Amino acid sequence: MTKTHLLAGVAASLTLAAALPAAAQSVDYGSLQELFNEPVTTSATGSPQRSTEAPVDMQIISAADIKRSGATDIPTILSRTAGVDILPFAAGAAEISVRGYDQARSPRMLVLVNGRQVYLDHFGYTDWHTLPVALDEIRQIELVRGPNSALFGFNAVSGVVNIITYNPKFDAANSATVQAGGLGYASASLVQTYALGGSVHGRLSISADKQDEWSNSNPAILPTQLSNPWATRASLDVVGELAPKTDLRVEASWSNSGQTEMLSSYSYVAHRVQTGSAKATIDADTAYGSIQAQAYVNKLDSLAAPLHYKNTIWVAKVQDLLKIGTAHTVRLGLEYRDNKVNTTPVTGGEVGYRVWAPSAMWNWQASKTVALTAAVRLDSLKLSRTGTFPAGVLVTKNSAWDKSIDKVSANLGAVVAMTDVDTLRLTAARGVQAPTLVELGSRQVLPTTAPPKGTATLGNPNLQPALVTSYEVAFEHALP
Repeated sequence: MTKTHLLAGVAASLTLAAALPAAAQSVDYGSLQELFNEPVTTSATGSPQRSTEAPVDMQIISAADIKRSGATDIPTILSRTAGVDILPFAAGAAEISVRGYDQARSPRMLVLVNGRQVYLDHFGYTDWHTLPVALDEIRQIELVRGPNSALFGFNAVSGVVNIITYNPKFDAANSATVQAGGLGYASASLVQTYALGGSVHGRLSISADKQDEWSNSNPAILPTQLSNPWATRASLDVVGELAPKTDLRVEASWSNSGQTEMLSSYSYVAHRVQTGSAKATIDADTAYGSIQAQAYVNKLDSLAAPLHYKNTIWVAKVQDLLKIGTAHTVRLGLEYRDNKVNTTPVTGGEVGYRVWAPSAMWNWQASKTVALTAAVRLDSLKLSRTGTFPAGVLVTKNSAWDKSIDKVSANLGAVVAMTDVDTLRLTAARGVQAPTLVELGSRQVLPTTAPPKGTATLGNPNLQPALVTSYEVAFEHALP
């Protein structure tokens, strides 16, 4: 790439940034990829950027990369990227972490599908086998390393995996795939894009897979703890043009899976998981900026006997992306979350919290080669508990859970294009990791001996969030 081409590319970026809406779901990624001759992100700042221009440590895995990898699942795809640790512990199950600290049910990574959280709040982890997305409908996977709560949202402390599917308004993704392999592996998927008139477009995907569990040579692991992994999934994605500059996108998904799971105590258990979600997003390009309003609900039914969790999360958020000339971008946002789960294995109670989270971001293209970004977010959490208590507990009042937590996360980034092939990135970040609902009291463990020697445990409502701080200097050189 010559210096002239670099400056032309920067100019194109600034022009597009002034013209395009904020919401990543409304962007025509295909046209941007053709223009830049590489995958482009809008997730960090709302403006189209190469991964090297983003104020975060990001790697974009394109659809072509996924196809060339030969992988059949997302954990395998991510395991081939730098800075990612994978912990496979069963035939259909694995845990992923960024920059170490990998463990069973790792709570540190935020995973999104088109901006919707698929991270499971009850135990604080991502069940990759349940994600209701077929590989053939993924346009790109954005892997972000390090704490980025202020830019990407709740609990993004170790990193972010942002899965972006094809937008049916711009992309006709059609495929039918059947695969078979050793160890009893078999899978099938169908992805179909359709148009209803000139203003409504949709995509339907259905997939299923199965596999034999690894042979068990450990007598300490009982056959009842192991389960051959299987899963069925379905998703629907519909985009309608309400007005020339206003789109409505409706997404719905469902998954049902069974597998061997490793608990945080590193014990194996047969695990059945069902998920369902519905999301609606309105993107409008107005005289007051590019406004996005979004609401979604996630439902989880997780059974790992004797534990049976039923978790419901409601999320509503609105943001406005304002362009001030060609050099400044400001994003203002407000998010509301309502998160509840039942107590188990002793039922009768419910633990949950509500979160209000205002946020702001400012991106300044200081020159043709220097860009600065600052973002801040306040998570104001209100914990609560309702219902009854099991016998033998020391705490018998729901008022013990009337707690409030207020924490601030922040991201600062400077990106310097030193030459046409060399980029320097300086970042500082503070991320907030909230306690999981299991830690806060949804798992009620009965005593093994009668009181007063034995007492039940109800979690700890006094737990505080973990704060993760990171400082980073990165240099990137593009090879021919």
